[in-house]
Amino acid sequence: RVKEMVLAVTRRPGEELAAYTGRILATPGALLIKEADLAHNTDVKEAAAADLAGTLKIIADIGYSEIELAGQPSQPVAAFRTMLADTGLSVPSMHTNMADLKTNAQKRIDYARELGMQYLVCSFPSTADGRSIPSATLGSTLTLDDWKWNAEQLNRVGELARKAGVRFGYHN
Repeated sequence: RVKEMVLAVTRRPGEELAAYTGRILATPGALLIKEADLAHNTDVKEAAAADLAGTLKIIADIGYSEIELAGQPSQPVAAFRTMLADTGLSVPSMHTNMADLKTNAQKRIDYARELGMQYLVCSFPSTADGRSIPSATLGSTLTLDDWKWNAEQLNRVGELARKAGVRFGYHN
């Protein structure tokens, strides 16, 4: 039985997404394994980039009712809202990073508000001069002045978000 579940959740080279999903749904216990995998280990960016509507349908079909965005989809908000309505999914929050917020804060807040999101989250700091920050060396790369600048930016974006009725946070 365990072997059947493992085989069911293992996608085969070249396998169509619909066949893969169908096998998971048809194999007792496989859905439970895939739900845990999706919640903790899966990055669905590739699948979503290839077929966002299809990926959202699969996520809904395996039992999810909410998703969290890591960045803003390229689809216009009305088209994305239709995809969500078609699948019954909601989006309570979206992550972005400080480099994006530096120039697109109001756009991200407006997008979040238009989709009815409660939260917009900054998931990675930046620097005023735009220099690269490898995540592995974050603690040793940012200076005290960089952190002060990030705090100023977080406060600025937080105020814009508050005015729009969106809660803003920082994800360390």
